[in-house]
Amino acid sequence: MAIADELGLKSRHLLGLHLPDVQPALQYCVMAFINEFLEVDSDVQRLHGPVVCGYRTFTVDGRPVLQLDTYGSVERQIPNKVSQSLQLDVEGARVLRDILLETFPELQA
Repeated sequence: MAIADELGLKSRHLLGLHLPDVQPALQYCVMAFINEFLEVDSDVQRLHGPVVCGYRTFTVDGRPVLQLDTYGSVERQIPNKVSQSLQLDVEGARVLRDILLETFPELQA
């Protein structure tokens, strides 16, 4: 059962992809490989401070991966240090694309 189902949340599960199915190289060398998106409610609706997001692509066992790295604000103790890393494979990218198009309909071609 998906985490979203257990929590009663709207899930955008990645077509049967579960973390144990991820290649071992992806399981142990990342901060976060996204394998499920959950739509959640929150009373807090505010913008966070701006940061730079770097991205890179690479292939693991023939599987393309997009990695997004955010860097902390200029006030951080260690400038230019990666703050968060998120990784997506093609299935995660498809789900994220759908969420982006739903959120920003003006992006539709």
